[in-house]
Amino acid sequence: MRECEEQLRAIKIPIGHIAGVSVNTRARRRWGLCRKDADGFYISISKRLLNEDTKDGLRNTIMHELLHTCPMCSNHGAMWKHYAEYVNQTLGMNIKRVNSNEDKGLPPDEEIRILHKYHCDGCGQVVTKQRECKFTRNYKDYKCSLCGGRFIRDF
Repeated sequence: MRECEEQLRAIKIPIGHIAGVSVNTRARRRWGLCRKDADGFYISISKRLLNEDTKDGLRNTIMHELLHTCPMCSNHGAMWKHYAEYVNQTLGMNIKRVNSNEDKGLPPDEEIRILHKYHCDGCGQVVTKQRECKFTRNYKDYKCSLCGGRFIRDF
């Protein structure tokens, strides 16, 4: 992390104050996360990136999240894209908005299991959920946002 911070500062990228860094052991669909607090920015990185095969993927992810600490870069808007492209050209990185497992040096993901599937009886919109949640427990109480129809569980 410190090495990446130093590299960005050396090329005059205005990164914000990093108040904390953590490893996320539960993340399956994201590589990193940057959130702002009153103390500064907190960055978490997926544990899946902490092995020798993913060294470049880890570095790209850290840089990606550090760019979110720059002014007007909380999303992947024009300013974030500008900084990402500049860092890619200057430091030879491969910072992108979305990366696949292969981009990070990992084998392709096994297919994500869909445990809950519902469709609207009005328009046919399909809703899938991987985990049990308020919607899966009370799907009969919800209305479709497209047509107002009711949901039916598919088994």
